[in-house]
Amino acid sequence: MTRNLPATLLVLCISLFPVAPSFAGTPTTPTSPNPTSSTGLLAFADALLEVGESYRAATEYMRVVHHYGDKDDRVLERALTGLGGAYVAAGRWDDAVDAYIQLYKLFPSGETRLKLGSALYKAGKNKEAATLLLYDGGDNKAHTIGTLAWLRQEGEKGAPDDLPKNAVAQVVAEARDVDSKSPALAGVLSAMIPGAGHLYVDRPHDALITFIINGLFIWGTVEAVDKEEWGIAAVLGAAELFWYSGGITGAANGAAKWNEREQGYFERRHEASALPRWTFLAGKDSFGLALGVKW
Repeated sequence: MTRNLPATLLVLCISLFPVAPSFAGTPTTPTSPNPTSSTGLLAFADALLEVGESYRAATEYMRVVHHYGDKDDRVLERALTGLGGAYVAAGRWDDAVDAYIQLYKLFPSGETRLKLGSALYKAGKNKEAATLLLYDGGDNKAHTIGTLAWLRQEGEKGAPDDLPKNAVAQVVAEARDVDSKSPALAGVLSAMIPGAGHLYVDRPHDALITFIINGLFIWGTVEAVDKEEWGIAAVLGAAELFWYSGGITGAANGAAKWNEREQGYFERRHEASALPRWTFLAGKDSFGLALGVKW
């Protein structure tokens, strides 16, 4: 019996080996949510939003609002937030405003107020945005976007006494320092010396071309008149008048574009730290990729 003990133990171990893994338990496979449930639909909408399918994502969020909005407030809040974020990613600001109006009415908070006010601002509804965001108790983000909206509405730089309550004075001060050009002055300079207006708005290449072309037409017209070639003089004179007036208009437009560009730089610098996170998704803060979208 003793001599057969090792062999007996070996047989016992071999017989138990196939069963041994069962003691550790059977591995479980994670289950996906039911695709027709609110959780499944929200997950699908989020996935669409993450890959940039903002229009399809908006449809799925609307489906959740329609089918489950009256059953679970948490589901409704998430769906409306996602719907607004999908519209933001698509650049459909008026639709985003409508979604955030519903969200703010049903779930009023500083964050939902900031979302609504920021969407109003991006939609160009600056008076409504300023009124909504420049409120007592608002944080710096709300007051910053509200101040930007007020500056857009007013157009320019009023005296400090004219500032609305809760406006961010630093933002207003920086708005006054934005480098701007006068379209009228650009036009006058080009009228005096062709190309001078383009040089004023930092477009030296256009200035040189304008100066040379106008100079050539003027020289040609004068030469034709001296030779009494009246037909050629008339054609060249008409061409010069066209280029001359076009140079004045081009310089004025160049000043307007300069101002628009510099104003855009100023606004985007403050928007970057003040605009809200539009959805519950976490990820890159970039417009067009609706991942916790900031624009």
